[in-house]
Amino acid sequence: MKVIGIKSGSEVITQAFNFIALIEAILDVGVIPIICNFDDNLHLDIEDLCEAIGGKYYKEEKWMNTNF
Repeated sequence: MKVIGIKSGSEVITQAFNFIALIEAILDVGVIPIICNFDDNLHLDIEDLCEAIGGKYYKEEKWMNTNF
């Protein structure tokens, strides 16, 4: 995450059906994990993802200024 420029205090979205080492790696670099649920196929639940980013980014329109 440091290599691609994710700064300490930033948020990273991941899914709940995951190996704990991923969450530990996210926390180790000082990034905040946003954990979303998974669907019946064990994929990231799109509705939960929309709730996770919708309330914060779409309402404040920050998504337009975010560089990925």
